[in-house]
Amino acid sequence: MHQVMKRFAVCISTDFFETELLTFFKQSIDRLAGYFFVFWYFNKRGLKTGILTF
Repeated sequence: MHQVMKRFAVCISTDFFETELLTFFKQSIDRLAGYFFVFWYFNKRGLKTGILTF
């Protein structure tokens, strides 16, 4: 997902998209991707998903 957003942002004019809101949006995507990775990792290890609290 993050790579898709990077490619999309590169295609559009950087002057339009370089705002604080976009920066916040990108950071949120990165954070969520990290949480989903941890969530998947613990699932594969056979642990209950209920132990993960964000």
